Amino acid sequence: MRPPTDIPSVLARIPRPSRAVVTAGMPYANGPLHIGHLAGAHVPADIHARWLGLLIGRRNVLFVCGTDDHGSTSEVAASRAGVPVREFIDGIHARQKQTMDRYGISLDAWSGTSRPETFPRQVALTEWFIRRL
Repeated sequence: MRPPTDIPSVLARIPRPSRAVVTAGMPYANGPLHIGHLAGAHVPADIHARWLGLLIGRRNVLFVCGTDDHGSTSEVAASRAGVPVREFIDGIHARQKQTMDRYGISLDAWSGTSRPETFPRQVALTEWFIRRL
């Protein structure tokens, strides 16, 4: 016998975590976002975060993302633009956040791999992880 297919029955069968963290691929800080970033990573992650919010309560879901500031792509793009790397990354970081906001991506946190608020934690976590390998 097939299980019931009415919406309440289907919803009752869905596993529910008590809390969840959702993220999307971090775009490089080398230029503006394009439709591929949004359609391929950020809109699906936003849909998932919103769905989880409906299932377990929005206060139990954290949707985070930010720019991947490291690597040659940012340095090359900054050099081509004739701008210091830090200044270039800061500008791209702000533009990408504006794009996320304009398209209604419901992020709870937007940061980046070299941002002052996250970089020390990233270094500490990486060192902790490497020591345990």
